[in-house]
Amino acid sequence: MTSKDSPTRLRVEHLETPRGLEPKAVRFSWNAPPAVGTQTGYRVRVCIDGDGSEVWDSGSIESASSSDIPYAGPALEPRTTYAWTVRVRDETGTWSAWSAPSTFETGVAEWTGEWIAPSGPAYETAPAPAPAFRTTFEAAEGVEKARLYVAVGGTCDPRLNGERITDRALDPGTTDYEERILYAAYDVTDGIQAGENALAVVCGRERYAMTTKNPWGWCEAPWHRDHPELLAELTITYSDGTERTVATDSSWRVGPSATRYDSLYEGEVYDARAARTWSDPEFDDEALATAEDVSPPEGAITPQLVQPIAPVGTVSAEAIHEPRDDVYVVDFGEMIAGWVRLTVDAPAGTEIEIAHGEKRQEDGTVRLDLDHFGGTFQTDRYTCSGEGREQWEPRFSYKGFRYVQLEGLPSEPDEETVTAVVAHSTIERGWGSSFEASDDLLNAIHDSARRALLNNHHSLPTDTPAYEKHGWTGDAQVTAETALYNFDMHPLYRKWLRDVADAQLDTGELPPFVPTSDWGYRDDEHEASIRGPNPAWDCAYVLVPWWTYQFTGDTDLLAEHYDGMTALLRYLARHADEGIIDVGLGDWYPPGDGELRWHPPEGPAITSTAYYYRAAEIVSTVADRLGRDRDRDAYAALADRIRDAFNDAFFDRERSVYSTGEVDEYRQTSNLFPVALDIVPERNREAVVANLVDDIRNRKGEHLDTGIVGTKYILGVLCDHGYTDLAHRIATQRTYPSWGHWIEEGVTAMCEAWELEVRSHDHHMFGSVDEWFYKYLAGIRPATPGFETVAIEPFIPTDLESVAATVETPRGRIRSAWEQTGESRRFDVTVPPNARATARLPLEDPEITGDPVGGADAHAVDETGDRAVVELPAGSWSIRGE
Repeated sequence: MTSKDSPTRLRVEHLETPRGLEPKAVRFSWNAPPAVGTQTGYRVRVCIDGDGSEVWDSGSIESASSSDIPYAGPALEPRTTYAWTVRVRDETGTWSAWSAPSTFETGVAEWTGEWIAPSGPAYETAPAPAPAFRTTFEAAEGVEKARLYVAVGGTCDPRLNGERITDRALDPGTTDYEERILYAAYDVTDGIQAGENALAVVCGRERYAMTTKNPWGWCEAPWHRDHPELLAELTITYSDGTERTVATDSSWRVGPSATRYDSLYEGEVYDARAARTWSDPEFDDEALATAEDVSPPEGAITPQLVQPIAPVGTVSAEAIHEPRDDVYVVDFGEMIAGWVRLTVDAPAGTEIEIAHGEKRQEDGTVRLDLDHFGGTFQTDRYTCSGEGREQWEPRFSYKGFRYVQLEGLPSEPDEETVTAVVAHSTIERGWGSSFEASDDLLNAIHDSARRALLNNHHSLPTDTPAYEKHGWTGDAQVTAETALYNFDMHPLYRKWLRDVADAQLDTGELPPFVPTSDWGYRDDEHEASIRGPNPAWDCAYVLVPWWTYQFTGDTDLLAEHYDGMTALLRYLARHADEGIIDVGLGDWYPPGDGELRWHPPEGPAITSTAYYYRAAEIVSTVADRLGRDRDRDAYAALADRIRDAFNDAFFDRERSVYSTGEVDEYRQTSNLFPVALDIVPERNREAVVANLVDDIRNRKGEHLDTGIVGTKYILGVLCDHGYTDLAHRIATQRTYPSWGHWIEEGVTAMCEAWELEVRSHDHHMFGSVDEWFYKYLAGIRPATPGFETVAIEPFIPTDLESVAATVETPRGRIRSAWEQTGESRRFDVTVPPNARATARLPLEDPEITGDPVGGADAHAVDETGDRAVVELPAGSWSIRGE
């Protein structure tokens, strides 16, 4: 390493230059310089941004850690921008150069503004137009910094002096408003002008003021209000150090915006004839009503420390059809979460209807499913101003769609008339994970799984972007590892896990989706279709933080939710009968028709009890990590008792088959699940797996027969027990039930069930196959939390020529690639700085070449079975053999 090398990818709380940090929650992370083999020390310095006055110097710290280093200096001031830099020392004792400075900002300590709501005739009944709040203020010369902080009951579209402040959408993110309300922080320094200024915030309903009738009670939630509500503060700091604050109060004016109605589910109604430039300082607002002071929502106001929802790209029309006279259907060729940008030139008063859907009906029109709603569904209505070429995008809703149906256009549309805008939480920005195989079908499945995941993350992991838009816990947990391989999930999972904590009752019970309107609690005082726990869903509260810890090394995340995890275990224990839990949804959506999808015939006992076991096992390990030895031993003993009860209740040792006894037919998940979770007695494992393999082979064409729970594990179980080729054949089937069947039928995301005739074609819970691509085909796994040490162990199907994958980690980017030709195999592995890997490769007499970092070299350790074990320090390596 030379002194010119310096750390890169600086992050605070896993975010780049975040705003709104709580002063007591500031942790630093970085990637070691490219030339560092092993970091042996670091030094962090923090100063006030701008004047450079030092706040904290960590001094030289002996440590290889480069993630979640806590700030340990004097108390940080609120609403303050800090700059920080870091340097590291390598194994030779050489210090790097200081990194380029990065910044972070603390947030609001005390709000001086008041919560306001709309008033006036338009708001005496509901529903009503989206309210536009505005105020004017004077600003002097010499503005050094200006920040706008906005908390909303709903979502906001802020503008300053006629310009949009941000490209974010549906901001801030949704929460259980009874417990927590997020606020967003915006840099508006460049927007402030000397003299008169105008600030306007138009607010949408989201779930805070929802009026769309729905089965989940959002209209009757404990925190529900008739209209969106706003709390905002603009803080201006001048170069002489003085400050000016502009905050919401009853002096703000309010009026009905051109968004005459908005619904997260139904869509938006917009009348361009009523459009006003609310943030124009010259706008005359004397005729507007003044805002009404209202009591604050109950939830605590906290900063939005998660990647925002924002447009990430556009998709042009692939084809345009006219199934009926003057009714046009646009096919965008892929599943999209977002909305449509309309461009039109039409007479004033022309009404255009834009309906969004995932599928078409037999007559070619867009299929609009209204099963859950009493009104319209995913349909925007735009009334033209008549002022020439006009362009419009909705602001307060998003849709899930591939097709858009247009009615009311003045002429036949072309590709410029509508453009699809893709929008979701920006978890993919700056994240370099990728997967590619020599088989185009595997690549198509990967693209579909990735698209389904992105389309279903909008400040929380949702189920579908079209229908419920709920954070179903079971859906989230079966694809959490897939998401962690592909995207920067830590900030979003941290936010969502706090939503889970907010939703947990004192009894430990959890609803099946969070945030919740208080729908779905299942104990005696609540109505629900099942009573008691639903472990495959509830245990997301143990599994998601555990997997996030494995990928990021963030022990604080485990500590924050440890009490909630243990409360959940106590709740499960109260509903267990001698270790067995016989309630829940079970292996949701296995192949089959009708009730089979929702009520797997074997019942829930095996999967529910297995999740109970796994949760106890993980919580025991978490307790060990946190130094809670008594808890560690108690939960380990609980896991042992559950495992023994499980085998006594369900295992036929003579036949080596697990069964609830409710049906005679062999159920794949009932047998693979105890293998995957290491419940099967060691002497019986191979026989249990052999029976699973027989069942797969006896199905026409070698198919799986699993729902979302079993599907997550089936391919990995087969690989772990020597059946990699069979796992590959299942993954590449093109007939029902399979991912390839969906691809053959033109599906571009993931379906909600194996059958095509199902509600949604943009659901992610069967996307767990993509985890297998990274973990097994490429063989990349964290050997220790945060990828300080990496395990590389590819499983290579006979009929697959090559695989290449990269995974972004807290240490940097890991790459694992292989190709085979005849008897020859080559493996390429890149280990990032300050990490090391152990590669277990199916080779004999490996030949190793490479470009090491930091002076260390790779070496073969030994051979175990048909695999060579190779130790790889940081660097790029090529290993060849037969």
